[in-house]
Amino acid sequence: MSNLDHPDLQRRWFPICGRHDVPVEHVFETELLGHELAVWRGQRGNVNVWENRCPHRGMRLSMGANLGGELRCAYHGYRFADGSGLCTSVPALPDRLPPRSLCIKVYPMLERGGLIWTRLVADEPASELLPSLMASSLVLYSVAIHSAVLAVGTLLAGYRFRPSATLLGPESADERCSTSALDAYSFRSVASKGRVTTEVRLFTQPVDAQCTVVHGFLLGDIAEQQRLPTLRHHALKLIRLREASERRGSASNSDPQEHNGQSQ
Repeated sequence: MSNLDHPDLQRRWFPICGRHDVPVEHVFETELLGHELAVWRGQRGNVNVWENRCPHRGMRLSMGANLGGELRCAYHGYRFADGSGLCTSVPALPDRLPPRSLCIKVYPMLERGGLIWTRLVADEPASELLPSLMASSLVLYSVAIHSAVLAVGTLLAGYRFRPSATLLGPESADERCSTSALDAYSFRSVASKGRVTTEVRLFTQPVDAQCTVVHGFLLGDIAEQQRLPTLRHHALKLIRLREASERRGSASNSDPQEHNGQSQ
């Protein structure tokens, strides 16, 4: 059993995208723990998280069409129902009712903090509870990092940023920021200056053994004039974190003799 197949990880809720990634008529493609996923919003507003594979010929459903109430496979036009994943139509056999066995694998889904969450095993209690539903939150830029999830978590433990209300002015010495790990896959980071406090939650999505996506959101209300500077600020911070992680990975993969000046 690989680390990605561990039952605790399979039962755990992970974020896989932002709410803004799944507008109506779109199909979003992502991956969790080595499992390819197709994510799409139906016309009723609910989000579907499906195995990204048509049960007929294995075509990626993310290449298909979101029809609102159904998703149509791009290969042979099979249609699958919003919510249940049951096949509703086989174009080559228009007069026959598709068998109930012709069905997409459907994963559980919840929306929290502006993010879409799922887990791969739903028939047992979740190994981790989701954050409380927040009516107001600002979803931050998500960044993919070519590094294992625990290595990315080590870097996130040192995440530092400025309070949102101070971004339009010069940085000052009395600004403080501290980050604590809620567990190996989620982090709470608080920046403050005087009475001004900004709190951010950061969550990792283990795409596979070598790639991780970092998602985050800022808790609470934020003034309209601070929204864009805040998004830009965290985007830059997360991109720098990606660069630091990948530099570290490049250094560890290079020839140790070169680092000691002993290359021949």
